[in-house]
Amino acid sequence: MLATLRLPVDWHGLGFPDPFSVGRVTVCSGDRGWAWTDRAPDVGVATAPIVDGLPASNWDIDHVVLLVPDLDHAVELIEAADHPVRRRVEVRGRRTAFFLVGTLLEVVEEESVDRPLLWGVALETVTPLSELAARWRSTGHDVTEPRPAFQEGREIITVGHSGAGVAVMSPRKVETKAG
Repeated sequence: MLATLRLPVDWHGLGFPDPFSVGRVTVCSGDRGWAWTDRAPDVGVATAPIVDGLPASNWDIDHVVLLVPDLDHAVELIEAADHPVRRRVEVRGRRTAFFLVGTLLEVVEEESVDRPLLWGVALETVTPLSELAARWRSTGHDVTEPRPAFQEGREIITVGHSGAGVAVMSPRKVETKAG
């Protein structure tokens, strides 16, 4: 399972401890890389050490994004590490595969990359996104207005110029059965 995610992001500047733990994953600053508790897929992402972080309450990871030039080859490599593909879809015109690796790993075929690139992370929070975006803008960050996410019923904001892809999503809607 994915244990550590390292991205070139100033997490302190966004109000997080560095490193911080969300769900089963610890997120930290540094050169792009990841660490796994089991066999990591050999897709060309740098290895990072497993680190512990301070819990980030009211936060979770929605998904981690990996861009690849060849989706079929990446799927083969990830499945060879005993992580079966969960779903393949086209998202905004790009072929995409999803894997459950302790968190969700979204692998996107992107013609602009010549090798796999650990692009970024989508976090999830219960804090209203408009409030979070305003707070981060007040500290000088380039943050979009909340907009509908690909997943129906959810919203998303993105942080520009952060060093890696950073997005924040509203919580998943939990369906309850009536009666």
